[in-house]
Amino acid sequence: MGNPVLRKTWVVPADLKSIDQVCNDLQHWFTEQDLQAHLFVIEILVRESLNNAVIHGCNLDPSLQVHCEIQITENEICIKVADDGVGFNWRQIFSQGMVINKEVHGRGLWLYYAYADFIGFNPCGSSVILVRNLKTSGLSKDPSVSPLNFDRWSSETLL
Repeated sequence: MGNPVLRKTWVVPADLKSIDQVCNDLQHWFTEQDLQAHLFVIEILVRESLNNAVIHGCNLDPSLQVHCEIQITENEICIKVADDGVGFNWRQIFSQGMVINKEVHGRGLWLYYAYADFIGFNPCGSSVILVRNLKTSGLSKDPSVSPLNFDRWSSETLL
């Protein structure tokens, strides 16, 4: 990713109210920056990442924090979300193949796959990076090419 043209960071308590506050702020920021055309998809990715961090990473413990950063260049939007939790074993989930879960949990990874052009986790699974390419997203994806690429980012790159 090139040098960010725009950057916004939030550090919030791990509670559901904070997710709505970040998304409301995101809506205002995208409107101010004339980026409304990208808001729907980016808000889905941000909201789902924050839900995962707050609910699964921090177990709804407001004494823990969730960090969210969005960087925008002329070519892509990068979303970074990290939490103070222990993380999850993403390697195991992806080695077993992504199976559609008929329950509430597990759909976030499908949303990542549907809307992000790149998905990366830190080694312990407490941070995620999602990248949406502004030039090519929305074109039909080749189903044989996965956006899952865990080697592009080092753990130091994540929040």
